[in-house]
Amino acid sequence: MKTIKSLFAVLFALLAFSACEKDGDKIYLQSLESNNLMATTDRVELNADLAQEIVVSLAWTDRTIQISDPAVGTTVTVTNYVEASLSEDFSTTVSKTATTSLSIAFTGLELNSLASEIGAVTGRNNKIYFRLAGTTGTNIPLVYSNVVSIDVTPYKMDMNTGTVILSNDQTENLGETGVTFYSPDADGIYSGFISIPEAWYHILLKEGDGSIWGTSGSEGAFHLTDDPNNSLQNMWFPGTAGCYYVIVNTQAAEWSALHISSLLVSGLTDESISLTLDQTNNQWLATFNAETAGSRTITINGKGEQYNAETGDGSGTAVDIAFAANGEQVSLAQTAGDITVDIPQAGECTVRLNLYNPTNCVVRGCLKIELQK
Repeated sequence: MKTIKSLFAVLFALLAFSACEKDGDKIYLQSLESNNLMATTDRVELNADLAQEIVVSLAWTDRTIQISDPAVGTTVTVTNYVEASLSEDFSTTVSKTATTSLSIAFTGLELNSLASEIGAVTGRNNKIYFRLAGTTGTNIPLVYSNVVSIDVTPYKMDMNTGTVILSNDQTENLGETGVTFYSPDADGIYSGFISIPEAWYHILLKEGDGSIWGTSGSEGAFHLTDDPNNSLQNMWFPGTAGCYYVIVNTQAAEWSALHISSLLVSGLTDESISLTLDQTNNQWLATFNAETAGSRTITINGKGEQYNAETGDGSGTAVDIAFAANGEQVSLAQTAGDITVDIPQAGECTVRLNLYNPTNCVVRGCLKIELQK
């Protein structure tokens, strides 16, 4: 009898377990609810001055995960993407930006880059369509929000030219100086000559996309940042005025300044001629007496001090300065190279080495010999 009672008890327990298991099978994840997407504006005309400003924001309602039994919780998370395209049905190139919040803001630079990515035409109005796409996991179909459109006029970004901006101790933007540095490969590495009128001169550098570069306050002199929230300060020169050759490397987030303290020209007369800096025009010049007209082969070398992230703004490293011709170009070199010039006629002449325009430093553009007037 005890054995029969025990068998009934076991059988009852198995039946009860089976019933619970079937009831549990009815709880399942259904789908995501769609969002309601909104934009703060329907038209944006971009330019480099708006690069760091918020120009448009998108916001949406929370996305709800639907489940068969509302009383049962879930640990499933939702991944959202803000999608942008030039076609309303998103059949052309689509830009995707992942986000975990209920809104996203675009600066002028970010929106201009997005417009370029999807093929928008610069200088013209382009209708860009936005939507929110969400999913709860890999291989799960996306659920989309409504589509909103914004008329966007992007601007052309000249990434070959960096504009030097005058600054001060308070890192204020005091306007463009008229000096530009050049990036031949448009890769964020700029270089050029600049005449510094006073010790501890302050500048900032603006790229063609509107990015403003200055000193990273947390790292110190000759370290760069374009993040205004990262203790962005001005870029200051050492305590010596004069002519500098500057390299701004945004890739390495560092810059350097080579102070040219003296230059000599050999080959115009029997003895080398010392050049004097004309700071206003950023050119080196000297007068000499030419015995005859005609072609001459000259060399230019001198002395200077190199300042960078390793030296800081205290004492620069003494270096030799040299110029050489590379085809029609005149540029700094490891050793002085032969440069051919023409003397117009015999008599008192002036030799001028103009270092102002980094894109026009050709033999005839930056190195001239002319009659003394």
